[in-house]
Amino acid sequence: MSRDQITVTFECLDCGGTVLELPDNPTDDSVAVCKTCGRSHGRYGDIKAKGREMALNEARRITDEHFARITKAFSRLGNR
Repeated sequence: MSRDQITVTFECLDCGGTVLELPDNPTDDSVAVCKTCGRSHGRYGDIKAKGREMALNEARRITDEHFARITKAFSRLGNR
């Protein structure tokens, strides 16, 4: 059985940087900024929520893909 992995990444719209900078012990209200250029990307809580949403959508896509394969395999078995 394969193990699917979901990775959510960040990319700054201004510079393409991939690292967010947060204060020590960030809260959902902390402001996240691009470590490369300093652009503010909003509240940490909003960024986490968007990441969870993206991961959930990807999990649904993977589940649908696996279900389609299983359905197809069972369909072939029924046609024997």
